[in-house]
Amino acid sequence: MMRESQGYYSLVQYAEFPERAEYVNIGVVLFADARPYVFIKFSESARRAERAFNVHLGNHFRHLQASMKSRLRVEFGEGWNKESIEKFASMRSGKIRLSPLRSVLSREPEEVLDGLFERLVGDVPRMKRGRRPSSKVA
Repeated sequence: MMRESQGYYSLVQYAEFPERAEYVNIGVVLFADARPYVFIKFSESARRAERAFNVHLGNHFRHLQASMKSRLRVEFGEGWNKESIEKFASMRSGKIRLSPLRSVLSREPEEVLDGLFERLVGDVPRMKRGRRPSSKVA
């Protein structure tokens, strides 16, 4: 039986105008004791950020995600400690940032990551547009 171990998670947040400190959650990062040590999950689409900031992000959103994922894997792929994560997060500037670390117990990192993602990020489902009524209400 695998024991639960101490880990940390951080939300990956996007801001069109970071100076306003208005962010939208677009992903979650889990730092665990099990290899590969850093587990990352991002939104499939930019829909939430586009709605929040009234912009069209296109491929730029994918590039921002890929860049953050690459930086995290390079920095923490061989291990981590809380201080190094906090330092990394404090040095981030620009449209994507990491939220302050939060503690989490983890037995199965992928399951914990999926649960955190579902609760804290979750992809926004497309709204179905109904047909307009053809008659006026009197």
